[in-house]
Amino acid sequence: MTIQLLGMSDFRKKMAQGNLAVIEGAKAAVTDMVVEIGKESQDLVPVDTGNLKRSIVLKFPKILSNEPEGEIAYGGTAAPYAVVQHENMGYAHRDGRTAKYLERPVKRKAGHFFNKLLIQKINVHLKKYG
Repeated sequence: MTIQLLGMSDFRKKMAQGNLAVIEGAKAAVTDMVVEIGKESQDLVPVDTGNLKRSIVLKFPKILSNEPEGEIAYGGTAAPYAVVQHENMGYAHRDGRTAKYLERPVKRKAGHFFNKLLIQKINVHLKKYG
């Protein structure tokens, strides 16, 4: 990719576009991670009545934020139950469902996977502003 600059105003414009591309790419990466981890945790969360599984809440990055954050939570009014189910490794769950149903997917997706996704998303957004 070659960038051609035609003066300081053009330089400032390209810098602003680059900054925007990085922010948009980061938001896209965080959004994808929230969805991926949410799906994987849904496959692991213990199911008895189904209330815990249905209590999942996904929060995506705010549109105007330059510090994109996502959140995945379980429990709502059943938060104490969610914590016990998540933390007690001694509970026997059926069908491959486990304690640490949220922590395990986060650990699998953090680090290299997220970095690769982040770079990919930033590159996609940089191409928009070419």
